[in-house]
Amino acid sequence: MSTKENLMETIVELVNKHFNMTITLGEDNIPNVTKASLKTEGSATEFLNEMIQAVDQTLGIDGKLNYYFDNELDFDTPEEFHRY
Repeated sequence: MSTKENLMETIVELVNKHFNMTITLGEDNIPNVTKASLKTEGSATEFLNEMIQAVDQTLGIDGKLNYYFDNELDFDTPEEFHRY
């Protein structure tokens, strides 16, 4: 399985694990989520942490994931990181 396929599979698994959804078939046979709610109180936090970990492990790309004091994430490529 390619890296892209592996990442897509991981994303789908995480979405199904953490969200209750109502889904219809949209344009071009692409699923359209019409309603979503968290499965548990901690699902949003767990989803985000598991997604960050999955992307980091699956893609194996260079760069650094940072956070700022205003609670936002940022990803810097090696070129951006060495500017500071």
